[in-house]
Parts: sequence; C-alpha cells; structure tokens
Amino acid sequence: MNLSMDANSSINEEEEESNLTPEQRARAKANWAKLRIHIKAMRFTDNYLVRALDEENENKIENMQVEEIERGTNVAKPLDQQERKTKTCTQNLIITPGESSWLGMWLFIWHSTLLWGYVYDPYYLAFHKSETFKEEKPSIAIFIVVDIIMLVNMIISCFTSFQKELQWSNSLLEILCHYIKGAFIVDSLSTLLPLIYGQESYFAVKLLRMYHVRVVYGQISDLVSLILQKMGLTKSNVEKISFIINLIIYMFSAIHILGCSWIYIGRESSCSWMKQLNEGDPASVGGCTDNGIGVDIENNTQIYVTSVYWVITTLTTVGYGDYKGYTSGEYMFQMVVEFLGIGVFSYLMGSINDLVSSETTLQDIIDERTEDVESWLRKLEKSRTKNFSKQLYDSVKEYTAKSYHFDYYQ
Repeated sequence: MNLSMDANSSINEEEEESNLTPEQRARAKANWAKLRIHIKAMRFTDNYLVRALDEENENKIENMQVEEIERGTNVAKPLDQQERKTKTCTQNLIITPGESSWLGMWLFIWHSTLLWGYVYDPYYLAFHKSETFKEEKPSIAIFIVVDIIMLVNMIISCFTSFQKELQWSNSLLEILCHYIKGAFIVDSLSTLLPLIYGQESYFAVKLLRMYHVRVVYGQISDLVSLILQKMGLTKSNVEKISFIINLIIYMFSAIHILGCSWIYIGRESSCSWMKQLNEGDPASVGGCTDNGIGVDIENNTQIYVTSVYWVITTLTTVGYGDYKGYTSGEYMFQMVVEFLGIGVFSYLMGSINDLVSSETTLQDIIDERTEDVESWLRKLEKSRTKNFSKQLYDSVKEYTAKSYHFDYYQ
C-alpha cells in the first residue's frame, strides 16, 4: 500500500510540477511529508491497540481457566510440546479408509487370500489323509505365506479407523477396542495356532476365517454391480442380477463345504459310505460306476463329484437313497443337511416370489397412474369444443407409463 501511495504521489507531483511556482512546490512537498508521517503514526497506533487487545484477551482466558480449575471443574489443560508430538504421532499411525492410497490394494490381496482359503481349506481337510493327495498337495510354504498375510492384516486392523456415528474414529484406543470385540479372537486363533504349533496339527482352525465371508462376498457383489453399471444396465436390473449372482455364490459355497464335510466324515470311519462304495455294494451303488463296480476312494475327483451329488440331492429332494450314511455320525450329519435343505428351499422360493412380486407391483402402479391420466383427459376433452386426436391421446398415456417406468428403474 505504501508503494501504491508513493507511486500515485510521484505521478501527481510530476504532472503538477510544471504548473507550480517554486514556493508552491516547496509547500506541497512539506504537506506530503506531513501526510506520510501522519499515516505512519496512525498505523503504529492501530497495531499497538490490536496487540494490546490480544494480550488482554489472552490474560482473561488464562484467568478464567485458573478460576475454573480452582472451583474443581474439569478443564482441559493445554498440551505441552511433548504431548502434542505424541498426539500427532498417534494420529499419523491411524489409517482412514478412502484416504489411504495403499489400503484398497491391500484389501484386495487380503480378500483374494480369504477367497482362496474358503475353497481350498475344506478340500484339504477332506482329502489330506488320501495317499493320492499327499503326493499332489502343495508345499507347506504356501500355507505359511497365507498365514503371514493374515498376521499382517491383524496388525493393519489395529490401526484402521472405523465409522462411529457417521464419522471416522480418530482414537487409537477406540480402534483397538473395536477390533478386539470383533474379529480379533477369530483372526488370532486361525493364524497364530498354525504358525506356532504347525500347519498339520491346527489346520482345521483356519475354517474360523469364514467369519469374514460376508465382507468378502460383499466386495464381490459391489464389483459385479460396478461392472453392470458400466455396461449401462438400469438400477433395477443391476440389483436383480447382483442378487442372483450372490445367491449362486452362497449356494455353491455351501455345497462345497458340505460336500467336503461329508468326505471328511467318511474318511474318519472304517465302515462309512466311502467304504461301502469302495466294496461295490450293489444296493448302495446301483450296480456300476465309471470304473465298474465300486468306487476307488483314492480317486479324489470321483469322490468329490459323488459327495457334491449327494449334497445337492439331499438339499433339494431329501435324497434318492442311492448314497446314504452307515454310521451314527453320518446319520446325524445327513439329518442336519436335510433340515438345511428345507431352509434353502424356502429361501429360494421366497426370493423368487420377491422378484416376481416387485415386477407386479410396479406394473400395478403404472396401470393406476395411467387410469388417472385417462380420467383427466376425458374431463379435459369434455371441457373443450374440439376433441383430442387418438394419436395425441395415446401419446400422453404412453408418455405417462414410460415416465413412471423410467423413474423406478433409474
């Protein structure tokens, strides 16, 4: 501001210098000098008053805090420099989803590892006693790498923020408590026991990772919905296709786990359904198989297909009796699967009914609104001297129906 005033004053002096006498020039310079001194004095006074007011306000605040402390009220004391550094360091350790550049990639790796475990872990438990599988099973290093990934995710989860009342929590203690109350026990048992005591001894505890199945399949559903939206499908169609895909994924996962469980139970008993198939009991097998009479229990593919077939028939039709249990454990498991089949059938029928009823409800709404438009058009037609053309009448009805249809699906 000083530069602009000096520039303006110099320009004015140069313009008027040629028209002034020497006395007038001297008087003008003296006046300008007085004006500059006056402005500097005013600025100094303003700055001094502002600083004085700030110091007075700070003193008042400090006095109020001292008085409140003396009265016994809880007043937050100002943090000293060391406490501020500690708080800043803690804040930097917290990982906020959506703001971290690497958290999304890590979650993709973690979810992919969990998905691989959901498929392979039950299969391993079902066939780990098979002589054929012992020759083909992967190296133990793969399982150790998977457990290390889970261990790293446990550490990351201890610092990953969560939503609390629509806001991300910034308290490290709250984040730790939230994780301990949630998945900490499941993660620690399924990860630390195999790493410490060996993969063979505690491999079954890895099935506890099914605790995260909703998170993993939810991510798959979101990815499918995103792809369908990119393809230009409407919102309603995206929801229906996503629902069907989720249903298929859950169904195949349940069939896979139940099938592997049926094989595991069959290998634990000397007189099981697998033993009967291996001996070629015509009453249970039905005469012959791909390999002739009897089933080779060391043929893992054939055993797995047979088990999956048994699970599907038991879930959908309570079984045909061609494959059945022979021991008490197999009978109990078979009853559990039969009851699950009742629930699965009811859920499927209810889901299909919801899909059909949603379409029916939409069509009823469109028909009702179209009738209202027709009534309005008839009243409007009677109030005019000229009638509507049939083309205009049909166009209005078509426009109304398409408008409601578009509003619903978009």
